[in-house]
Amino acid sequence: MYNLSLGFIFLFIAGTVVLRGDESNFQTNHSASEIDNVLFWDCRNRNIKKEKRNANIQFFGASRYGKYYELDPGNGYFNFNLEDNQLKKLGENWLIELVILPAQKNGNIFSFNNINLIQKEKDFVLSDWNSKNSTIIKIEALSKPLHLLINVSNSWIKLFQNGKLTNQVDSSAWNLNSNSQIAKVVVGGGWYGKIYYISIGPSAEKIGSALKRAKRKWQFDTLPDKKLKLIGKLIEVTKVPKIKQISPYQRAIIYNHYELEERFQKIIGTRNIAVAHWGILDNKYVADLPNEAGLNYQLMVEPILDNPQIKRERHFNDLSRFDLKLFYDVSLPKVK
Repeated sequence: MYNLSLGFIFLFIAGTVVLRGDESNFQTNHSASEIDNVLFWDCRNRNIKKEKRNANIQFFGASRYGKYYELDPGNGYFNFNLEDNQLKKLGENWLIELVILPAQKNGNIFSFNNINLIQKEKDFVLSDWNSKNSTIIKIEALSKPLHLLINVSNSWIKLFQNGKLTNQVDSSAWNLNSNSQIAKVVVGGGWYGKIYYISIGPSAEKIGSALKRAKRKWQFDTLPDKKLKLIGKLIEVTKVPKIKQISPYQRAIIYNHYELEERFQKIIGTRNIAVAHWGILDNKYVADLPNEAGLNYQLMVEPILDNPQIKRERHFNDLSRFDLKLFYDVSLPKVK
């Protein structure tokens, strides 16, 4: 079994990710380090150290990075663990700034500091920690990223969508001061949307620049969708490693060899391909992996060069051929 965790990067030299649009305007209004923030996370930070500049991120269940390094919780979730004294920086007037791609289904978007944000069909619902008080946020479109500001105080909560004030509620009765405050930001929970950007900090230092970013028509553009639905006969299988073999990692990718049906060979330009599948997520084995040679399997894949985020992972390859075109399985994984 070949462990490609260190040498795999050579496969991605040509695979660049472009987040076009008014990026300079989005970034200009930030201080160099965002040191006043409780949490600052931006998918465009390719450097892991910068990405975790003031919080430790943990992956649970099938949560993983998307192809633009965005947070893709799938049927899992992420935890950003903060230092215990971080909450003291917020004071009584604080702000959450998010760039979200809504899901097509219901689920928990995030929870933090006695505030919960969930999606219910085409609406978001913001509530306090025990859900006794809430307000509905009407979303214009589920297919486009949304810039959302949530300004919280003990007297009111203001909500801005793409720089426009759309909701304001009296929060004097909300349970925002529970003694059970935990220095943790939870992203996801049965929610299949994506988050590109999170910033949490005192409102006085952030509200002006946040509104400027939203009103300057920022855009997280995506590259063309290259998803392919294929059918292929499984020729060769990589054995999923034991969980203890991947330590200190908690996730691992394995490669299988498929022979495509003739109709798909003309689309791909080759008869045989290798597909990278998740084998382990959150130290749990992925369910329903193709594993029986000779059987046909339906595949939902993209070119592997369009998914540079997986170069950070542990890769295992038992295949006898190394000349195969490489693809990445983009179907939603489920852990056992």
